[in-house]
Amino acid sequence: MRTIIVSFLLLILFTFQIMSQEIYSDAYTNSLWNNTVKPYLAEPLWKTEYSYNAGHFLMVPMYVAFEKNNTEWKKDLAKQFQSYADSGYNDMGKTLLYRIQYIYLASEYINLCKRYGEDSLIPPNLYNILFDKINTTWNKDNIWSWQHPKYKKNSFKNMRTKVMWKLYNNTIKEKTYHTAITDDEFFVMATASNLKYFLAQNNQPVNSVLDDIYQLGVEAFRVRVIFNQEGGWLIQPGYWTNHNDYLYAGNDNIADNIIQIMVPNIGEDFSHSFRYPCWINSFLKASEQGSTTHDFFIKLKAGLSIQIFNSVIELTSDSTKKYIAKNYMDGTNGVYRYQYSGRKGGIGPYELTHSIQIGWWSFLDCTKSKEMYSYFAEREYKEFESKANVIKNIKADEFKHLISILASMREALFD
Repeated sequence: MRTIIVSFLLLILFTFQIMSQEIYSDAYTNSLWNNTVKPYLAEPLWKTEYSYNAGHFLMVPMYVAFEKNNTEWKKDLAKQFQSYADSGYNDMGKTLLYRIQYIYLASEYINLCKRYGEDSLIPPNLYNILFDKINTTWNKDNIWSWQHPKYKKNSFKNMRTKVMWKLYNNTIKEKTYHTAITDDEFFVMATASNLKYFLAQNNQPVNSVLDDIYQLGVEAFRVRVIFNQEGGWLIQPGYWTNHNDYLYAGNDNIADNIIQIMVPNIGEDFSHSFRYPCWINSFLKASEQGSTTHDFFIKLKAGLSIQIFNSVIELTSDSTKKYIAKNYMDGTNGVYRYQYSGRKGGIGPYELTHSIQIGWWSFLDCTKSKEMYSYFAEREYKEFESKANVIKNIKADEFKHLISILASMREALFD
């Protein structure tokens, strides 16, 4: 009987090793790419209906295309950004967050081209397009704000004025999220950092606009990050406590008519926080090596890994052995977005775990993130959370499976 059991376990191990070899093979990853990324890239992804998801889903595949020197994948990416540059680039819609996520992706693309000696894949006018978009948002466009009585919609003449007001305003006590630096602002500052780095790679002089945005971004991190004794950190703890999405965070389950229980000093939600590894890397690249700013962002990157793997992401100890993530970056695991936009119910404990599969935690470049994405890669994609299409006939589960495989294969940006 013991011999039969041992033989069975060896068979399982052998089968698992074969499956692991197959999913990391060029044939398998090329097949998934051709089913997902390639047709996705054929769409006008800068348009409103695509840009939010495109900015998320394409980051890891784009990096690995260059890191693994896959010529066909790089050609697919080049066609997308050439199409954007040729489009007139004025049909990106009115939602700033959607627009800026695509622009950030494009700024990462031109730096990857430069880093890996693929200058010919950069559309000649793409840098100027991206700079114009960032400069207009930062210095020229009227910007929305939270509906504070004194600061109505479009009351700020530009994003710079708004960020300055947020960083140095101490008068807002009731709705503290009015002064929180938001994701669209971090995306603008990270994009400016990427463009600043692109100029440096091309031995071009410092651009005063980009440097101004970068410097205020550095200030935002310095002012708003709070480190803990373990070396982890939270950004803007407590700023979102009284925002509608966070009002029920003290409840540990979804039920009808639950009461508001706010959590003081709560961290930001996990599903929006996965952008921080890339943003931090953007500032790292733009910072002079050996400077105190460069050292600060190295510390932030290491501290973020400590924070999520000490307080947020867990590998369960039961027979299923799966990764789960708490809903908030401080380790709170209560309800998020209860009755969001008039919908019934809300997001219960661990229900933001699916955002791991976008792959951006791989940009922490640490052993634990590699192990985590190897776990997701070695599951069959049929087990994945999402069965919906990304667009048309492109399956989200196949897309996320490819992202997990590629995230586990990624090279470290900074050794």
